[in-house]
Amino acid sequence: MARPVEATGDDLHARLAAAQPGERPAMLVDIVRGHVARVLRIPESKIDADASFTGLGMDSLTGLELRNRLSGELSVALPATLIFQHPSIRAVTEHVLDMLLREAVALEAAVLPATSDDEEEGTL
Repeated sequence: MARPVEATGDDLHARLAAAQPGERPAMLVDIVRGHVARVLRIPESKIDADASFTGLGMDSLTGLELRNRLSGELSVALPATLIFQHPSIRAVTEHVLDMLLREAVALEAAVLPATSDDEEEGTL
């Protein structure tokens, strides 16, 4: 059986950027839920986004597997202690969205040219 093709980080970032801001958390919850289901080998439909990872049966080893999967798909560096610092799918989602927002703001600030004082004076 062929493995399903997963979106690359760039594809996912493009999909998130194209989505309405209110849709982004649900998109990311679904992605994280899918990875949790694969790591724990349980159906996605059985996983509540607010359930604790330890309550779902995740331990430090499966937590690292989840972190590695998410880091790879999302193209973000996540801590080895991810499931302990952010103990549910919803908490991980909020953390990742915050990281992506900070990255986008930093990128935008780096891309925008700095306006010099001389240029500002000439616009008055």
